[in-house]
Amino acid sequence: MEEILNTLGHFGTYQKLQFFHVFLLSSCASNHMFSSVFLEYEPETRCYVPDIDDNSSTSLNSSVSLNDYIPWDDETGKLSECLVFPSAPARDFDNASLQMAVQCDTWVFDTSYRTSIISQWSLVCDKAYLRAIARGLFMTGVMLGALVLGSVSDRYGRKKVIIVSALANAVLGITLAFSLNYTMYVVLRLLLGVTCSGIYVTSFTLGKLGRRSRPGCM
Repeated sequence: MEEILNTLGHFGTYQKLQFFHVFLLSSCASNHMFSSVFLEYEPETRCYVPDIDDNSSTSLNSSVSLNDYIPWDDETGKLSECLVFPSAPARDFDNASLQMAVQCDTWVFDTSYRTSIISQWSLVCDKAYLRAIARGLFMTGVMLGALVLGSVSDRYGRKKVIIVSALANAVLGITLAFSLNYTMYVVLRLLLGVTCSGIYVTSFTLGKLGRRSRPGCM
């Protein structure tokens, strides 16, 4: 390889253009890597209290009387996200009162900063494990893409694989914004992980430079 590059030239105009295009595609794909920070942002949460909240967008701490309806969680240092007193307000927060609290099925989320899949599909309490599944499935897609598309690019060509992966990445990324439910979201994230690997594994080879040019690109 080095002998061929020495003959053809290491980092000329063609290599610069190719390196730029590969860098651009990889940068777009990398956005999906970091997007989980925003898509799966975990807002402040508490149980919905019918006597206080008119709707689920009510302020997170709309009234001091929330302490009478929701038990205090000593571990987190805030109102419980999962428990609520079922009937009359409880003013005695001893062990007996805590035993009266029940699991709530409706929540109020702090949306003053942003919304996310956590608040949109109530992925809290007994559904909190679904957050980890969503993150894990994306990385599973990355792993599958690396295992499969590397061999596919060797057989059919890296240019074809990177073009198909980039187009699929764009379509899936746009579709993700219109996910109707959690299942649709995680399936699209899984497929996005596959296409990201399709871009990365081919970019590594297509963007490879001669030994003399590598230090200047570090």
